Amino acid sequence: MFKTFTLRILVCCLFTVSFILSSCTSTQKAVGADAPYLTLIERLRMEPGVNVRGNANDASVSIRGINSINLSSEPLLLINGQPYNGTIANASQQIPADQIKHVHVMKDIAETGLYGVRGANGVIDVVLK
Repeated sequence: MFKTFTLRILVCCLFTVSFILSSCTSTQKAVGADAPYLTLIERLRMEPGVNVRGNANDASVSIRGINSINLSSEPLLLINGQPYNGTIANASQQIPADQIKHVHVMKDIAETGLYGVRGANGVIDVVLK
């Protein structure tokens, strides 16, 4: 009885892992080299936990929600590891879509702690080709 139960759990775990891996590869295919180039705003819309409001010209981005009525809740934007002083909408207009290699969104305190107060609303790291 115990061996049968253990075998069932093992089969369920293997099925779950194979399902997760197959979904990851399908996501990579959708955003891979064969896909048309996506702008920064379009890439951020696809990231889980990132809220993008507006269109490309006047888009506003928030990761941890709106924390203040008067102050900005826009995350820190890094381009090739350097802080960008403009808005994300401006950066999306200035960076050609075919030059974006990778976009990494940092949400939790362990990742954003390196950036101190500037990273309190999250950090978006854009790596260019």
